[in-house]
Amino acid sequence: MNRVLKLNMLKNPLKLAYSLGLGQTSQKTLISDNIFERKLFTTPLCEGKVKKLRREKENQAIKEIISNLQENEDEERVEFDDGLPKDYKDLSVHIGSRRIDTLIHRGKVKVNDEFLKKKSYNVEKGDVIDVFLQTYPENSELAQISRICVKDYLLEENGYCIEVKLWRNMLVEKWKKEF
Repeated sequence: MNRVLKLNMLKNPLKLAYSLGLGQTSQKTLISDNIFERKLFTTPLCEGKVKKLRREKENQAIKEIISNLQENEDEERVEFDDGLPKDYKDLSVHIGSRRIDTLIHRGKVKVNDEFLKKKSYNVEKGDVIDVFLQTYPENSELAQISRICVKDYLLEENGYCIEVKLWRNMLVEKWKKEF
């Protein structure tokens, strides 16, 4: 055999067999595949396993990057104590996205003292979200709201973990809009 034919045979033995008119070969052909930075020869039946191993390696690398970023953010966090009595709850909410409609299902909403017409707003660190509950029955100049202050959010494998301060029932001056 000449040298070019030998190289082609090493690169793709199945193609060579068909080009020479040998038809299907009875022996299993070997396919070269690059796994974990080294050459391995595998049968065609192992291709699915090879792809699965690659995906697992990529997912592991992504998880390591996320955990490193979260460790760096944990070191930077500083708790602030304003000295006021604690009349709120610290919650950690696990949701699929940072959109406000995944956090709040219904109601009139203000974010940072601005009304939201669409609930497709992405929540950021430091946002103050007010949800209108009702006007205060004893004084029509006041409104009962539920207030959510976003302290921080972390990216996780299956969505976000948002840390919030929650006041379930708070009295404020009545909002400008009538409901």
